[in-house]
Amino acid sequence: MRLSALSESRNDAIYVAVLGLAPVAWIHVGLVTLLESPRHAEIRGLVVTASLRSYGIGAELVAVAEDWARTHGVSRIRVRSNLVRERTHAFYERLGYTTTKSQKVFDKPL
Repeated sequence: MRLSALSESRNDAIYVAVLGLAPVAWIHVGLVTLLESPRHAEIRGLVVTASLRSYGIGAELVAVAEDWARTHGVSRIRVRSNLVRERTHAFYERLGYTTTKSQKVFDKPL
């Protein structure tokens, strides 16, 4: 259901890396419009099969997401990562991303 809704959205894109016939990685990128900051893109999710990490698949998907963002007229892309995901932080830093802030996320069941 979520995949179906996102696939119909003009503000979101999902790309899948396939090896043979098997999906081995995916990335979700979307446009973000907020009152307090300029419109930008955000990597909403990136997953690479554990055994295939460090082979450049994630970097290729990030490059595709960045190209998608550029074609949608934004000049900035953001990604959020859990504070404990140090390997992920290093991955994004290698790709030229910098930390601009740390924050807590608060949820409330409705």
